[in-house]
Amino acid sequence: VYVLMSVEYYDKEQNVSQSKILLKSPFLASKRLLETVGVSIQFEQDYKRLYSRSDDGIQPHTDDTVILADAEAAISSSSASQLLDWVEQGGFLIIAVTASQSIDSHRANALLKQLEVGVTWLINEDILFEDFEQQISSMSDPQGHPIEVGLESSYRITFPDKVEPHYGVKNEDGYTFVQLERGQGLITLMTEIDIWDNWQLDKHDNSILML
Repeated sequence: VYVLMSVEYYDKEQNVSQSKILLKSPFLASKRLLETVGVSIQFEQDYKRLYSRSDDGIQPHTDDTVILADAEAAISSSSASQLLDWVEQGGFLIIAVTASQSIDSHRANALLKQLEVGVTWLINEDILFEDFEQQISSMSDPQGHPIEVGLESSYRITFPDKVEPHYGVKNEDGYTFVQLERGQGLITLMTEIDIWDNWQLDKHDNSILML
C-alpha cells in the first residue's frame, strides 16, 4: 500500500503529553494494524514521485493499493492518465476527496477533473462548520456485516450521473463513500482518510474499513 500525502507545515496546538512518535507518524497505528495481516504500507510526502523517472520514483504494480490523501494537491495530466491506466489493468486506487470551501479547490488536480469528481457542501452562511453535527456513515464490510464509520460529512462527493457506482454510501444529502469499477480495477472515493490516523482508528468501525 502506497499512501501519498501532500505535506504543508503550519502551527497547531497539540497536547505535549502525546508521544512524539505518534505526532511524527500520524498513521503509525494503521501501519501496525496492516502488518498483522501481512500488508506493508509505505508513506510518501510528495505526489511528484508518482511515476517519476528518478531513482526514487514510485511505479505501482497492479497488486498494489495507492491512497491519495489530499485531493487539493496538484496532480499532472500525465500522472492522472498513468494512474487511470494502472487501475484499468487491475490497480486499487483510494482517493480522499478532501476539500476546503475556497472556490475551485481541486483546480490543480487533473485526476479529479478526468473523473469529473467534485464535492457539494452542506454548510453555508446559515450553517457554520463548527455548528455542523457530523453524521455517521453506515455501510457493509466485505463480508456483508453492517459497520459504522466516522467519515467527514460536511460535504458530499459528486460524480457524473451516467456513472453507475459499484458500491456507495449515501443519504438524501449525497455520498460520503463510493466505489467505481474501471476496467479490471477499482477506484474508491471517500471524504477523508483521517479516520485511519492514530486518534480515530479505534473509533466506531474505522479500523474494519481499512482491512
